[in-house]
Amino acid sequence: MPPSVPPSVAPVAGVELVDDWGMLTVTVPTTWSFTDTTPWVEEHDTSGGPTSPRIIAATAADHAANWATSSVVFSAYRHITDLNGAIVGGAVQCAPGAIVDYDDGYFVGLRQDFTGCGGTSHTVNIAANPPDGSFTAWLTIVVTPEHEGAIDMILDSFNSLVAQPTYTLTDATGLLTLDVPTSWQEWDVETSPAANGSTPYPTIWASIPGDGPSDSSVWYQAFTATTDFQALLTANDQAPRCTDGAVTDYDDGYFVGVMRTWTDCDGTAGSTVTQVYANPPDRAFTAALAIAFGAPPPDGTLETFLDTFFVVQPAST
Repeated sequence: MPPSVPPSVAPVAGVELVDDWGMLTVTVPTTWSFTDTTPWVEEHDTSGGPTSPRIIAATAADHAANWATSSVVFSAYRHITDLNGAIVGGAVQCAPGAIVDYDDGYFVGLRQDFTGCGGTSHTVNIAANPPDGSFTAWLTIVVTPEHEGAIDMILDSFNSLVAQPTYTLTDATGLLTLDVPTSWQEWDVETSPAANGSTPYPTIWASIPGDGPSDSSVWYQAFTATTDFQALLTANDQAPRCTDGAVTDYDDGYFVGVMRTWTDCDGTAGSTVTQVYANPPDRAFTAALAIAFGAPPPDGTLETFLDTFFVVQPAST
């Protein structure tokens, strides 16, 4: 007969879970029958803002209430630079181990193990960033002794399928729509009045939390129709704070106009400001799109905006 295998290292049958965004994936034991893959809103967010991807799997629904239930919670947070500050203070009812570096070839960050949770359970906390830094992954694993073998399965499998999921914003008038990365969780869709207080301007604005218009943000507005795009570029020139860029034609199959990108703004290498001024086919208005990155943008982020800024209904006459 083959030698017996201690329960702590016994092979574990697993099933892969994918969150409802289609962003996160993790393999968990098949016996962890309670699962939840719906998005979540950060606890301190009272704005009704966009949700973020998350996967929960556990042996019972009361996983958050006691240490007798094995579970994993895998969440995507907005990007966190200070991972050490993020990971400390968890699992206060356990004996904390040392904070150590974590690198699985994709996520890089920190790991901390806690033992004696509720007397016998083991907790693992990981805070780590993917290569493009577009979000922070937070992984919390709690296992009772008989599920110790599940830790390696989970750590070998937690991953992201796409680097930058998006959510869609529509302005208050229902005219404009724009997809922005989930990590850009400060946003506004209020209609902006004209300078003279007469004509309302449909507007969408979003940014990385804490960043302002000169950092990482996007501004999309519809205003009175014009074809004098050069005057708009001149009025909104970024040359005093950036390296000047060339003007190019812009045509995405719907909007037609001009685009200009400035680089190395405010002394930050790789930062950019991109402006687009263009008309829809009926030339009922002019669309203005201003996209700023306070640091080199993750791959594909600029394209996210340029591929999705659109009109969902014709401008009213």
